[in-house]
Amino acid sequence: MHMKRGLLGLKQELKNRMELWEAALEDIENLEGMANEAKENFKKQKDDMKAERKTGPKKSKDEDKKDEKVDDGMDEQKNPEEEKKTSNEKKDDNEKKKDI
Repeated sequence: MHMKRGLLGLKQELKNRMELWEAALEDIENLEGMANEAKENFKKQKDDMKAERKTGPKKSKDEDKKDEKVDDGMDEQKNPEEEKKTSNEKKDDNEKKKDI
């Protein structure tokens, strides 16, 4: 009787280990699948970037100069010194600029 209980306990222990082993194998297969998918996605992105660099639009020197001349809106910002001037002083400054 004692031996039968021991063998049944051993059988249950082996069954539990087998279930754990199968679950671990399943997890490994899932992880390998995800790793392969990620590797393929990475390779695809890398190939796309290479193709984009090769076929990307190339700017000429004239277009580069045009890009540099684009107004960035900095001229529209008010100078703090001009904000302090009264309206009469601003008129005088405008007249001086016109004379020049």
